[in-house]
Amino acid sequence: MFLPTSNFRPKMKLRAKLFIPLALFCLCLAGYSHFIWLPKYTDAVLNEYQTNTKAHLKTAAEGLIPSLLEDRLANIYDNLDALLHQNEKWLSITLYSSDKTLLYPIDEPEPIELSDTVFRYNQAVRFDGPALGMLTLFVDVKEVIQHVKQLEHEFLLTLYSFLVVVIISIGTIVEFVVRRPIQALAYASSRLSMGDYHSNIPGQTQDEIGDLIHSFENMRDSIKAYQEKLKGEIDNHKQTTDELIKQKEKASYQASHDALTGLINRREFEKRVNNALDLSRSDGSSHVLLYIDLDQFKIVNDTCGHVAGDMLLRQLSSLLQERVRQHDTLARLGGDEFGILFEYCNMGAAIKIAELLLDTAREFRFKWENKLFSIGASIGAIEFTAQTGDYFYILSAADSACYSAKDQGRNRIQVFKPEDKELNRRKGEMLWVTRLIQGLQENRFVLYCQPVHRISNGESRPAQHYEVLLRLKENNGTIVTPNKFIQSAERYNIISKIDLWVVVNTLKLLNEYYSNPNRTDAIRLSINLSGVSLGDANILKKIEQLFNRYKPPMGSIGIEITETAAIQKLPQALRFMREMKLHGCQFYLDDFGSGLSSYSYLKSIPADYIKIDGTFIRDIDKDPVDYAMVKSINDICHVMGKKTIAEFVETESIVEKLVSLGIDYAQGYHFMQPFPLVELLFADELMAMDEREVSLAD
Repeated sequence: MFLPTSNFRPKMKLRAKLFIPLALFCLCLAGYSHFIWLPKYTDAVLNEYQTNTKAHLKTAAEGLIPSLLEDRLANIYDNLDALLHQNEKWLSITLYSSDKTLLYPIDEPEPIELSDTVFRYNQAVRFDGPALGMLTLFVDVKEVIQHVKQLEHEFLLTLYSFLVVVIISIGTIVEFVVRRPIQALAYASSRLSMGDYHSNIPGQTQDEIGDLIHSFENMRDSIKAYQEKLKGEIDNHKQTTDELIKQKEKASYQASHDALTGLINRREFEKRVNNALDLSRSDGSSHVLLYIDLDQFKIVNDTCGHVAGDMLLRQLSSLLQERVRQHDTLARLGGDEFGILFEYCNMGAAIKIAELLLDTAREFRFKWENKLFSIGASIGAIEFTAQTGDYFYILSAADSACYSAKDQGRNRIQVFKPEDKELNRRKGEMLWVTRLIQGLQENRFVLYCQPVHRISNGESRPAQHYEVLLRLKENNGTIVTPNKFIQSAERYNIISKIDLWVVVNTLKLLNEYYSNPNRTDAIRLSINLSGVSLGDANILKKIEQLFNRYKPPMGSIGIEITETAAIQKLPQALRFMREMKLHGCQFYLDDFGSGLSSYSYLKSIPADYIKIDGTFIRDIDKDPVDYAMVKSINDICHVMGKKTIAEFVETESIVEKLVSLGIDYAQGYHFMQPFPLVELLFADELMAMDEREVSLAD
């Protein structure tokens, strides 16, 4: 065997290094078993026994319920006697009634003292209400504990014997199989560490140690190459790390900046305004927010295309960035809208900068393919503190001020003032926008309906024709009528989404109604379509696709469009009406007469029904001019083969006048107020559901 030189002598022998941890491990294992695991095991056994005892006692209590309810004491005695006989470790069991009367045993038992081996358990006997009685059980667990202790002693004896055998066996194996071969390997390793890559490694064996020694020989030949490779990998790693840092910085920049202009984006702008609000809460400071909307930008976009529009935005945003102070925040909020945050600034200083920005936009000239465009800007401004409101309030206030500046002639600055009625009206409209969008997202719109009665020939017939009406259900349950929000919906281009919602949900409900083979009543529902949707080819195409999808029965759906919208968008209206008539749709020309338009339009508009505007109906029984107007409209419509419908019929005297004129249909509060559409279509199902709920309640 090869012996190491005197210079290579460890302070502690390998034998000791291997034996001491092994001995410590065995001691730790023995200590853990003795002082931690075994007590836990004892507790677990006792806990399991107690859990089983409690479960047994609970089962016994449940078995006593019928006997207690029927006052069968004999059964109670038999059951409890059997329990004590079956469970030898149960010292005693007592049962008291709810009024603390002893029911079992006959005589009061002798008191039993609790100890480390005697436990008491209480279990109430309940049946759907107050306790019928109380079971008390005393159990002696002395034998259980003694049995567990005996197991502990046997386990410890076995464990210690096993550990002694393990220590001796492993020590012997380590000495002859590991330590002595490694001693030889250590010397060879020391030579290699000193750079002797040509020395022989003695003591090779035909096992894993021999394989390890052979690996040293291979390592000696590759160490230099490995060092060179490692240096190259370090250089590559440094380059990769630098690239990752750049990518992270790029991603962070893209998340907070607009890709087109390089300005702060809407998300980051909101974050900075909220930071300004936090500053105001801490130090009472005031700040200013500007909302800028470019004038005449749409002309460039429509005339030259989006590429030109993008170029304009890049050029102008660069000029605006030069005009604001270094610590101010200029952001692109979307489209041709910009926002500026002036921190620690009053309105007077902000207005001076806003006027400079206004001049910059007014003097800016955009050239594109030999065309020269001039634009401008409208600016809304608001000075705010932490008491003004949150980010959305501040932004909507500045936005409403900006739109007010546009209405007043553009190229001007409008400061938001809470007492300004017009600005508050606009702000109210903008707040409605948020509520309407939430209503669509949360599906809080509700469909109502109102019947259209046939009154011609003096005959009143059951209504089978209903107009579909829209309502918005607020979070507090309040039902809001369209007159509160329809203007905001039209102004901010939400009305088309609402129209689609109405069409989709009406067709769904009608499809569900007709899917029941027991339906015998044919119902026609008429849907109102806004002028905005009527002029949007995409919306009309989607409506046609919905009809192709749901395929409502012929004549079951009508579409109402106002006279004004039909005339203003006559080509689109005619094309849409011709297409939808192929699906069996009938058309209603709503509010006829309100626009005082020529009767000649009726020749070209293929409407089946003409709804006479309610302003002529309300006083028809009192005003001869209204009477003459309605008579004229009705006569012309009948000559053209169109049916007439009178709106806002509120009294019987109005009905009599309409009958005398030969009006075909009438609609209004005199007949019935609007009610939920589901109550019309599914009245039987709802009634059956109510009856089931009443029966369950009974």
